[in-house]
Formats: sequence, structure tokens, C-alpha cells
Amino acid sequence: MKDEYPTAEALLRNPEIMQQAMEAYIKHKAGPFVAPPTTSGFASLEKVQSDFPDAEQHIQALIAEYAKKHPDSDPAGRDALLARQLLDPKEAVCQIVTLSSGGNVENAHTPSKLFPSEEPGMWCIVGACSTRSLSRGYVHINSSDPTVHPTIDPAYLKHPLDVDMMARSVLHVLTFTEVEPFKSVLRRDENGELVYAKTGGKFPKTLEEAKEFTRKNTVTEYHPVGTCAMLPKEKGGVVSDELKVYGTSNVRVADASIFPLHVQGNIVSLVYALAEKAADIIKGKTAPAVNGTNGVNGH
Repeated sequence: MKDEYPTAEALLRNPEIMQQAMEAYIKHKAGPFVAPPTTSGFASLEKVQSDFPDAEQHIQALIAEYAKKHPDSDPAGRDALLARQLLDPKEAVCQIVTLSSGGNVENAHTPSKLFPSEEPGMWCIVGACSTRSLSRGYVHINSSDPTVHPTIDPAYLKHPLDVDMMARSVLHVLTFTEVEPFKSVLRRDENGELVYAKTGGKFPKTLEEAKEFTRKNTVTEYHPVGTCAMLPKEKGGVVSDELKVYGTSNVRVADASIFPLHVQGNIVSLVYALAEKAADIIKGKTAPAVNGTNGVNGH
């Protein structure tokens, strides 16, 4: 059995290869089906741009400028916390995700048409995902009819700091394409420049080009949070620290919608922790005086 296996792209395009891969998995527990479909890592702003001049001043200026134009956009004061996290070398400004499959980048705004790639050949995706977004959308009920869909606006990249941070992250990710053995297997034009599927479009080289690239090629990662944020009601909150919806006596929310800020990475493990805590609250259990994990007093 070879150590090299076909990519996800090859499996999707060729039923014969798909069958061979399935047989390899069933008979030998080997082949592409034992490999992870994706890998990921996290990078701080210090990693993304180690020579960023006056990073703190730059970030604070963009936040202040946006707050001046939108004075009601942050009643809970979350942006100040996010700014500190962006500047912390131990916090990630982006999650870097790789997929052994291509996509139709021109369909970025229609996720159902993004995969698989319709372009002949073998492709891969390396994406930069925001972990500290300041843009906040909304979900609102707009009818008393329960069959009518709510009004949803994710407000992707509404805040200029999100565009700025993701553009820098894109430029950082593109540096990986110049490292072997990755460099020599990627499609390039006659001048050695990277191109991407169908359009033969060029990747950005400057920050402004990266901002435009980010606006045109951003898709959801399907990790939404915050539509029923646990915050004081006067600061835009929907549920209390007992998970009860304000204005009700017996309606609780116990899912990712109560997180007031996003988390560094995928949300599923935190959802499990929330479910355990919610069960204790509903059953009336009190927290121990000492936290068994880190040995500190308090809840």
C-alpha cells in the first residue's frame, strides 16, 4: 500500500478511485479516509505581521473612528476587550485552515455553490478565518406568523478593523505558498505568479489589494454566536446569568447564541461546557467554593 493517497478532489471526480479508497479503508484501515479532511492552526497579530508599526495606535484609531460614526454599535463595551486580545501575542487574530479540495471562488457569496470545485485538476484551499470580529449582525423576528423567516443580516466585514486584520492575515497565509514543497506544486503563470481557478486571477500583494480580495472572497465558517447574548439588558443583552430570557419567568436559552463574544476556534467544546452548566442551573445546583480545575476560589 502506497504512502501517498489521492486528494479529496480526485475522490470527488473519479468514482473508481473513490471505490478503491473505500476498499482500502474497509480492508486495511488505510488510505485517504483515515486522514483528516482539514488541518488548522492559529496565528497572533505578532505572527501575522511581526513588523507592524504602531499596531496599538492603529487598532485604537479604527475603533474610535467607527464608534464616532456608529455611537450605538457597542453598548456593552466589547470592542475595548477585543482590541486588547488582538494585541496579545498569546491570542489569535486568525485561524488558518487547509482543505484538500478546491472551491469555486467566484461563488463566495453563495456557499451552496462553493464546493466542490468545477475546475479540472487538483486544488487545495488555505483560508484565513477571523477569530476576533468586531462586526455584529442581527436576527430579528419580523412577523407574528411563525412560518415567516426572520430578518437576518450577518454584517460581514462591516467594521473596518475586521477588513484590516483579515487582509493582513491573507497576506500572511500567502507567504506559505513560497515555501517548499508547497511552492513547486502550485499552478503559476509564465511569470511565476500564483493564479487561482477559472478566472486566472492574481492574488494580492499589497494591503489595499488584500482588503479588496477579502471583501470579494469571504464566506461563513458556520460558527455563529451572540444572537441572544448574555449581557445586562441595558447593554443589549437577551439572557441573564441564569440563562433566562429577560421579561420571562421560564424561558431559557442554552446554546452558542448566548456567547457575547466569539471564541478562539470552533465553538463545539464550549457549547458542551455550557450545556453542563445549564443543566446544573436548571437543577438548582450551586457551584463549589473551589474550582477543581485551577484551584482558585469563586465560580
